[in-house]
Amino acid sequence: MTDEAGKISAPVLVSSADGFSSINVKPGITVSTQDGKVPGWLMLSRTTTEGQMTEDTMIIGNAYEVLPEGAVFEPQATISFSYYDAQLPTGMDENLLLIARWDNQTEEWIALENPVIDSNSNTISASFYESGIYGILAPVSPPVFEIQDLQIFPTTVAPGELVSMRCRVTNTGTIAGYYELVFKLNGNTQEVKRISLAGGETREINFTIIRNSPGIYTVEINGLAGSYQIAASEAPTVTATTTATSAPPPDLEEKGFNWVWIVYAVNGILLIIAIILVLKWRTK
Repeated sequence: MTDEAGKISAPVLVSSADGFSSINVKPGITVSTQDGKVPGWLMLSRTTTEGQMTEDTMIIGNAYEVLPEGAVFEPQATISFSYYDAQLPTGMDENLLLIARWDNQTEEWIALENPVIDSNSNTISASFYESGIYGILAPVSPPVFEIQDLQIFPTTVAPGELVSMRCRVTNTGTIAGYYELVFKLNGNTQEVKRISLAGGETREINFTIIRNSPGIYTVEINGLAGSYQIAASEAPTVTATTTATSAPPPDLEEKGFNWVWIVYAVNGILLIIAIILVLKWRTK
């Protein structure tokens, strides 16, 4: 496996007994102990720290100790872990997972740099250079919600038209939680929505409303405020029409003509002519 200087001559893969952790040592890496000796073996031993919590982290699964004690890898080797989704805090983003080494002197976990996470296969790996106790850590912080970016559209409508409101809610914690949004119009509650957001998740929330009375309406959603206006409808245009009435020529009116008697006279003349024509027709 190694030459006299401790340099690995062939790939070495060491797995834990339960198969949840492994170390991969590539050819060319030198393995030695702190006193300069070349170890003849490597091992991963499980420790019982499942579910162990610190103030802001949680151990996922078990921790494993890389043995022998005091072994050093130059350059770095790779340590990998696998896990179940059910072991993660509810609603946590897997990309926040990390691998850390327990430091006996400071009594704290020291995170390894640049972990590689595969959420499809539920594995995480990182480079390391010394023996010790390693495990998967999940940063734990309670759900904290931020609401921002209230948008109202359109801001001017006619009576009976739809108005939409939209805002964004973000859970800045690492654990899922519930958040309640209260939509108020002119200080009166119109609708309440209760949503669930995973850690780090952002979501757009929409409300709609229709009103008929003209005026300015104040919108409030959990402290965010805005307004919109319903414009008054324009009254329909009425076109006035004038009917012309015939009138007698002004010069005749001035001379005192009575048009009623003239009409009677004309009708009388026509009647006499009609009688004469009838009598002539009978005498033939």
